[in-house]
Amino acid sequence: MPHIKITKGHDLKISGIPDKNIAYPAQYSTVAIMPNDFRGVKPKLLVKEGDKVDIGSPLFFNKINPEVKWASPG
Repeated sequence: MPHIKITKGHDLKISGIPDKNIAYPAQYSTVAIMPNDFRGVKPKLLVKEGDKVDIGSPLFFNKINPEVKWASPG
C-alpha cells in the first residue's frame, strides 16, 4: 500500500461557531439494494427477495472475489 503525504492544504476561513444541534437521519422500516447497480461486481445473492434481514448481515458477495461481501445497511 503506498504511503501518501500531504504537504499543503486549504485554509478554510469559516466565521461563527458551530451549531450545537445534531441532525439525525430519518428512520426507515424498509430499504432496498439493487446488486446489479454495482459496476464491476458479479453479485451472488445470499438472501432471497423479500427476506427480512438484520442490520449488518451479508446480502450478497462478488463471484469474482468471494471474500468481499456487502452487508445490509438498515
